[in-house]
Amino acid sequence: MRKLLKHFVFIINVLVALLTVCGYLLPFLKPSQFKILSVLSLFLPVLIAVNLIFVLYWIIRFKRKVLLSAIVLLLGFPYLSSLYSFDNDVVESDLSVMSFNVRLFNLYDWISEDNIPERIADSIMRASPDVVCIQEFYSGANFVMPDYEYRYLHIKNQGSKVGQAIYSKYPIIDKGSVGFENTANNAIFADVVIDSDTIRMYNLHLQSLKITADVAAISQEEAQFLVKSMGKTFVKQENQMEQFLAHLATSPYPVVIAADLNNTAYSYVYSRLTEKVLDGFKRGGEGFGPTFNFRSFPVRIDFIFTDIRFSTSSQRVLQWKLSDHHPVISEIQLR
Repeated sequence: MRKLLKHFVFIINVLVALLTVCGYLLPFLKPSQFKILSVLSLFLPVLIAVNLIFVLYWIIRFKRKVLLSAIVLLLGFPYLSSLYSFDNDVVESDLSVMSFNVRLFNLYDWISEDNIPERIADSIMRASPDVVCIQEFYSGANFVMPDYEYRYLHIKNQGSKVGQAIYSKYPIIDKGSVGFENTANNAIFADVVIDSDTIRMYNLHLQSLKITADVAAISQEEAQFLVKSMGKTFVKQENQMEQFLAHLATSPYPVVIAADLNNTAYSYVYSRLTEKVLDGFKRGGEGFGPTFNFRSFPVRIDFIFTDIRFSTSSQRVLQWKLSDHHPVISEIQLR
């Protein structure tokens, strides 16, 4: 019986190892060609952790089977910088940027507390970033930030009050929308003048997964539907990213991109974007940096990317409980 159990454990180990290797390949595979497989990108950090557990398990038992997960972890070493970043001290910077999905300022009372829009505004002004990019902005909320003289609010669909916003302490000399088709998601930009420099600030929000943060509440039937739905969503994200990259290529200025990718750093869309820009977390992040508030499965789906000519000296995730996302704030050196 004990021997049978050991064989079963190793079979599970093999399956986990195979899934992990498949996960490593996802950044190079288009979701339009591998819909269901692309869902693995959300779970790659968990698979890496399970492989680590198997390594420890086989070491304790002095078994050569340890080599399987050990080799898998070595193959995934380049991914670790996207998973974990050691603490960095905040140093002097030229620009501080915040990205925050505010979930419509709690329009439908997901949080059982009052005055969420006012509390978000107060919290942002206390943090005092130079530029704030907001996803899922609701224009009907009592949201006022007098510290930010310049702003760009874009409502994509006529008759709606939902869109994206960019607030800036520096002058905005131009602005516009990328305009994703057949969706409420979008990307907008504002050209911001900082002393003698002009940068293009993008606020990017890819197709939403539309999943609950309470993973434990999902039934088996809902989970099966969810996997199929996420595969279709990732295909939409792929198309949106290609449209965004085409617009990015036309920018006359260096760029900073605040983004809710609705996907992880192990996804195809992240891989495509980081061919052009740098993920600030890899240089200036802290810890695992989870930004989406799953109950038992936190993930990093909110990012701040910079032009390759810039450097991120610090990036932090602020543990505010004012949305299902946590805000990300980066200190950026422009020179």
